[in-house]
Amino acid sequence: MARFPLSVAATAPATTSPATTPRTVAKSNVKVEVPEVRPPGGVRIAAATKPAAPATRSAVAAAKPPKADPAPAVAATKLDEELKQLNGRAWVLRRDGKLAEAAEMRRGVVEKARAAYPSTDERVISFTMDYTELLIELRRFDEAETLLSAAQADAGVAGPAAERVARVTAQLKRNRPAAPTATAPAPAVVVAPEATTKPAAIAKPVVAATAPAPALDPELKFVTDAINAKQYRDAELRLLEMYVSATEGSADDARRRAILLALARVHDAWGKPDQAKLYRDRASQQSAPSDAQKVEWLDAMNRFAFALRQQNRLPLAKTVRQRVVTEGKAALPPTDKRLIAFQIDYVDLLIQMKDFEAAEKELLAAEPHAGDPQTNPQAATVRRSILRLYDAWGKPERAKAYQNRAATVPSTRAAG
Repeated sequence: MARFPLSVAATAPATTSPATTPRTVAKSNVKVEVPEVRPPGGVRIAAATKPAAPATRSAVAAAKPPKADPAPAVAATKLDEELKQLNGRAWVLRRDGKLAEAAEMRRGVVEKARAAYPSTDERVISFTMDYTELLIELRRFDEAETLLSAAQADAGVAGPAAERVARVTAQLKRNRPAAPTATAPAPAVVVAPEATTKPAAIAKPVVAATAPAPALDPELKFVTDAINAKQYRDAELRLLEMYVSATEGSADDARRRAILLALARVHDAWGKPDQAKLYRDRASQQSAPSDAQKVEWLDAMNRFAFALRQQNRLPLAKTVRQRVVTEGKAALPPTDKRLIAFQIDYVDLLIQMKDFEAAEKELLAAEPHAGDPQTNPQAATVRRSILRLYDAWGKPERAKAYQNRAATVPSTRAAG
């Protein structure tokens, strides 16, 4: 009987469970101000209280600002440091008098900067002006003018970048020998109708100069790599081959000019300023070259053909030397020693390629103008080339007939 009251007392709290609800709610982190509503004797529904904690955590996480990816900023910083270091090395080379190498290094800096940043970025303009100053010092005025024309549009009319471009432009005008000719249109300003037309005429060559963008032509980027690796001969041959192809195809003056300026860069870095000047002068020619310039150019092309022959690239060498002879005949008299030398070189190649008929035709055309073989070494060379041709051709009867005929030539000339 003593246990029964205890059993009743144990069940008594079940009827007073609502009274204990506030303690339970306080322990589950639910706001006390919101009363719990549930039917009597119903089961407690935890779905309304348990999601509160995850919702609170997600809300806190959402409130935190997203972390920015540091990779682009780090890459940009590394690139800036790399470009500054390269530009500093170029300054050291310039200080030591190695202007061509410094120019090539700064050219690479400009190319990398333009690939990474917009052209209006002050870093790009600053690097470009550093490169332009070296071009002016190397007297590569056309390339400097091309870069300045583009930089003026990118820098705007005010600000540090615009001021730097203005200073370098003034430096170009001071150092360029042709600067006085730029004042020629000045009298036209006096006449009102012509005042608006003359400046437009002056601006046209500048626009034409910027069209090919030879300083940063994507097709010629291999030149920078070749110069940095000091592979000057390979770069020269590749560029000359491109030039020959350009002259045989459609008339693309911008492409030819870009190739010629690239050749000038190669020879500058190679330590051959005379050859660099040759290519640069030909690229900047606005009128027909003089006879001396033509001969100098033909001599350079003839040397290019010799290099091709050494590489056993005979068809291309033949094309180049045939062009040299053709242009030489148009620029020089038939008795000129330089033209005859071009013809002999061309014949040597034709004999090697077993094009005997073309070789015979060229030699027999050159022989009357070569002079007396007994007094003129070049004429004696022509005669030996003819005999060598018939020997390689397997024509001994022609060789004998030629020798019989040539034996009477000295006495005939002496008698005349």
